[in-house]
Amino acid sequence: MNWAEDRVARALQAIDPATTALDEGRSPRSQLVLEDIIHGRRRAEARPARGHSRMLLWRPIAAVFIFAVVVVIAVPLTTASAIALTPPALALSNPSDLTLEKLVDRSVAELSSGRVTEPAREFQSLGWYLDATVTEDGSTAVISPQITRGTWEEDLSGRIVIVAGRPYLATDSPVDGALPDGGVPPGTVLSDMSFVAGEYQPLVAVAPGESVEEMRSFLRGYGLPEKYNAGDIMLAVGGAFGEWTLSDQQHASILRLLADSAGAEVLGTGTDRAGRQVWGVRGRPSQTDGASSQLMLVSADTGRIVGLETILTRAVEEPPLEAGAVISYTMWDTDEGNVDQ
Repeated sequence: MNWAEDRVARALQAIDPATTALDEGRSPRSQLVLEDIIHGRRRAEARPARGHSRMLLWRPIAAVFIFAVVVVIAVPLTTASAIALTPPALALSNPSDLTLEKLVDRSVAELSSGRVTEPAREFQSLGWYLDATVTEDGSTAVISPQITRGTWEEDLSGRIVIVAGRPYLATDSPVDGALPDGGVPPGTVLSDMSFVAGEYQPLVAVAPGESVEEMRSFLRGYGLPEKYNAGDIMLAVGGAFGEWTLSDQQHASILRLLADSAGAEVLGTGTDRAGRQVWGVRGRPSQTDGASSQLMLVSADTGRIVGLETILTRAVEEPPLEAGAVISYTMWDTDEGNVDQ
């Protein structure tokens, strides 16, 4: 058994594979993961000289085992419309004078204070990913967010811990009383994996510099194509933030890179799922063939990128979801105790 197979086996031991639906692979999340696998293989074949290229082949598959199997439980609580199977969309209002250039300028000004001055080999996120089998007449999904915390060292040792958040209904109501079958209490450790020196292999092992060009090169390691748009940058940022906590100046370089790309659309200001004031920017990745868009959330207080959501741009049949459905979200820079959503 090689290293990759061993890690997948250990991930399987940390969860309950019997809860996986037989047709789980047809879910929207799995379809997007499959696309990532396909694109990852092409990127790996195009750049065989990169030391971490083989990770692009198997890491998305491992992510299915680690995350998708346990994140959502769909139960027939009530009959509901298709859109009620997913979390409600964020309410964003766009002042007429808020352009991308102004948003980036304001954010960069906030980031100049340098609250986070150095990149760190650690990450923490609060996230949810749709992966559920739905009854034919529709059901209200129980949304089960997860907190992922990881640290790794220069010698490639590390640890990743995944903890259950507090479940809530897709109607944005809390789950009162007993949890549904298969549900776990908030704070339950779902997975705890440790890596000895040399075992943890990040896609990019060296911290980036602070310039825009250095940030572009860094994001190449997370799948940013040679010809990219704003949505492609957002996808790559999501991958990078799953391994690194970047400095404020590095966040500023990402925002400048975004400002110079095509396809970014400012949707406005609002409150995110952690109760923070944010600006929302939408992009449509070229890599998803128009099936979904990305919503990047930028903190109005710190200027840092604090969230990313995946939203369907066209309806799917299984499970029945309308265009506009939120099928995943990830938040960064959240408080340790914030496990509600």
